[in-house]
Amino acid sequence: MNMWTVSSKRKYNDGGAHHIIYEWEDVLSEQLKIPIVNSMHPLLSFADKVLRKLHCNFLWIFRTKKILSFQMTALDSSDSYNSRKVIPMIVDFYLPPERFAAFFKAVSRNPIVFISSREVFEKLQAHPCFDASKYYHLPLSLPDKYRIDETSVFEKKYDCVVLGRPDSLLKSFVEKYATKHPDFVYVDRRIEQGKGFTYFTNKGEIILSSNNHDDYVRIMRSGKVGLWSTRGIDEKQCNGYNQVTPRFFELLSSCCRVICRYPKNADTDFFKITEFCPSVETYEDFERIMNDTIQYNTIQCNAMQYSTYLSNHYTSKRSEQLKQILRLKGLL
Repeated sequence: MNMWTVSSKRKYNDGGAHHIIYEWEDVLSEQLKIPIVNSMHPLLSFADKVLRKLHCNFLWIFRTKKILSFQMTALDSSDSYNSRKVIPMIVDFYLPPERFAAFFKAVSRNPIVFISSREVFEKLQAHPCFDASKYYHLPLSLPDKYRIDETSVFEKKYDCVVLGRPDSLLKSFVEKYATKHPDFVYVDRRIEQGKGFTYFTNKGEIILSSNNHDDYVRIMRSGKVGLWSTRGIDEKQCNGYNQVTPRFFELLSSCCRVICRYPKNADTDFFKITEFCPSVETYEDFERIMNDTIQYNTIQCNAMQYSTYLSNHYTSKRSEQLKQILRLKGLL
């Protein structure tokens, strides 16, 4: 694959939400044996967008290699990854159906486009502009560095970890549970200027301040219970889309009991979320699951089930899927 590179924004963007993307890039680079290169400088990227509006693909003539590129958000206007030399792997997709035609136009030059959400992919399939030979479902994954096996067990110092984007209903259940159970200890986090994330407990203990994703996972692995929900169930800007996010995999790889909120859709069906937890909508159900879990000082929490499940969702598996599709398309 000496004709390929993985394009990364890590030199220009160190935001917390991008850390897992950089971990995916590391696995793709290793598995596919292709180098990681820095994406365009933001100023060049802006100039490129201006040129594209003039229907000019000028800057990309200087690229000698093809590029695999994770894109955080699907766009519906001409942008810096709409090139014959780029294969985008789109992470988040929140465009409403009335913008689908504009999206297809915005990726018109790309030879292949990967969509991470099965829910979105099936909606795009129903659109008249959909080309089955161009668009592929490539699901999100867990970087291999977090791999576990059936013997994995972690010391569970805290009853619950409230990390990542909190679901407002589940967060209210945690707070109510804490008032009813004085010995209950959970970890939360907040953003502080100049310090990144500060992790703290409901008892006032400051654990650490860090923007490091390894610290985030380490603290997650110290919790008995973790909360997870699809974004669209709680956030209007998602336009009703409910994609399964990598935090679900992170919680399983931390051997946490997962309390979930989600709708039934193509994405939650694809990832078989109901095998781990029903969608919890009442405090009574929440309290029952919590009571059943936190009575143990350490838990293995179905490490065999978790490790078997995750074996199909590591990034190395996605790398193999990606390689097979590129070969099918004659791009390798």
